[in-house]
Amino acid sequence: MPTWSGAGAQPKCPADRGDGYKRKVLIEPEPREDSLRRMSPLTLEQISEGALELPHLERALLAERLAESLESGEDSSIRQSWAQEAVRRRDDIRSGRVQSIPGDEALTRVHRALAQRG
Repeated sequence: MPTWSGAGAQPKCPADRGDGYKRKVLIEPEPREDSLRRMSPLTLEQISEGALELPHLERALLAERLAESLESGEDSSIRQSWAQEAVRRRDDIRSGRVQSIPGDEALTRVHRALAQRG
């Protein structure tokens, strides 16, 4: 990798040993985009194995990106509607228009109501 030292210094050539003698260095060209397309694609299994080797946080970010890629525009509007509903409900509780109840009590009421239906 080229190195610089000081302001305005030139990059050091990888072939320069520092004693004035330059050795031959084979530098492979970057692959062209069309040659990348000709490479065989990874299988789902190879991608999965690689993804499972990622650190926890990177796997979580990858999972989030994959999940987002599955969502359509309709899902986005539904998500936005639910976000607005959550804000409305929060505001109702904060203003005192609605009285909240503990979660255990709410679940008991739901189970009771379901039992009466069926």
